[in-house]
Amino acid sequence: MLEASSGVSRVRRRVVFFCWSLCVLLPALASAQTPTVTAMWDPSPSPQVSHYEVCIGTASLSCNIQFASVDASRTSYEFAPPAGQLVHVAVRALNSRGRGAFSTEQRFSIPSFAAPNNRSSAANAPISPIDMSVIDPDASPLTFTHTGLPLGVRMHRRTGRITGTPIGAGTHDVTIFVSDGLKTVSRSFLWSVTSGATGDVTPPTFTITSHASGLVVTSARQTIRGTATDSGTGGSGIRALRVNGQSAKGGTVSASKTATWSQTITLSSGSNTITVDAVDGAGNIQMQQFTLLLGGSSNNTSSGSGSSSGPLAITGLTSNLASPQGAGTTVTFFTGATGGRGPYQFKWFIFDGVSWTVASDWSSATTLAWRPTRRGASRIGVWARDATTIADVGNVAASVPFTVKAGSAAQLQTPSSAPVGAPTPASGPLTITGLTSNLASPQSAGTSVTFFTAATGGRGPYQFKWFIFDGVSWTVARDWSSATTLAWRPTTRAGYRIGVWARDATTKADVGNVATSVPFKVRAAGIGE
Repeated sequence: MLEASSGVSRVRRRVVFFCWSLCVLLPALASAQTPTVTAMWDPSPSPQVSHYEVCIGTASLSCNIQFASVDASRTSYEFAPPAGQLVHVAVRALNSRGRGAFSTEQRFSIPSFAAPNNRSSAANAPISPIDMSVIDPDASPLTFTHTGLPLGVRMHRRTGRITGTPIGAGTHDVTIFVSDGLKTVSRSFLWSVTSGATGDVTPPTFTITSHASGLVVTSARQTIRGTATDSGTGGSGIRALRVNGQSAKGGTVSASKTATWSQTITLSSGSNTITVDAVDGAGNIQMQQFTLLLGGSSNNTSSGSGSSSGPLAITGLTSNLASPQGAGTTVTFFTGATGGRGPYQFKWFIFDGVSWTVASDWSSATTLAWRPTRRGASRIGVWARDATTIADVGNVAASVPFTVKAGSAAQLQTPSSAPVGAPTPASGPLTITGLTSNLASPQSAGTSVTFFTAATGGRGPYQFKWFIFDGVSWTVARDWSSATTLAWRPTTRAGYRIGVWARDATTKADVGNVATSVPFKVRAAGIGE
């Protein structure tokens, strides 16, 4: 109730108003740059109401934002509250006898949303999580939505956090919307996704610290240890580190940090080929192989490059259609193998920018028919193994990038019926055709050994970079040049690997388009094996 006095007579009269309340606050139709709300209330039952007074403030009945007079014929008032502040709103009725009491206050706030900065990211490289800067003091549940985020990037509906891996280059006009149920506020920014030299195409690096290749052990249970990092021009983190196809403990790490990994395996009697591979967050793969001998002399060492046919090698990975192709188009990939001990088996994989999935399990099939249904940057990978391996692991591996663009409705509904033909070698990707030596492993320290390599496909001329792994670290034996041979004269007994990178005329960066390596054992000078 409220009390008022009459100015007509000296006799004080009590005038009783029935209580009524401020009913609701509703969003008004206004642009995002001028967020407004509408206060609505029930008509006062009091007689002869002349008008209403609306008090809007940052504290209870302070009216320091606005104090408005509203005609009695209206029961609503539209105003623009300050964003990010708790606002108090109350209303009271007036007539000729005086003012009534204010209604129960309504307290609310609308979100204050700082505009995100324009961004630039590399395609196929995971982004650091992005959090929205939103202030809403009344603690209303917030809902986030968006338009225009790059493919491969997602936003959490409740927290607004943006995560993921952008796929494909381009500039995106992004708008983020945040709603507290009363008002929706939006902010826009530009997001540029770059490719090429700024994208992560650098494989991770790792070192096997526990064993040297060719080591003779007496226990079947062996723990393989090492370190891995994606530092330098990579920086996408280590997503997986596997030993013979098994995920190693401690084999994941973010950004440019170093992972210390380990995995225990069981050896078979005689020579065992151990395969270790690391995958970074951008899908780049690095792989090494080495041998361990259980319960036998070094005469049992695997033939490797000393065999007449050379080590197992993938001879190429090509497709009948060049990248890019529209979604819904069937693309057939071809591969093959040489060296090692036949028959060969192949396992096919597809990388969609986030994770690898098996497209075709182990079989003798040297082709893969792939019909992508969504656009983006992908990679097609293949493992190969020969008759010496039955574990779910490739002795050698290769992968190629392939971009899928938006396809027509007809492409997405009907598989392509175009004839599939084998590509000509001249149109295929750059491939190392082999890595052999003039002397078989092992050799004595002080012996000069010459290694030979060659390349095909891609676009000539080719360049090669040679490396030596001494069981602890890789060192450059010869920098980039056209030399297809390396003369090496080891002075220390150890299990080594000789590696080579190859690049063609399309690449000037210090990175191999393709790479391979072979083991080579050096014994003490003058001592027989």
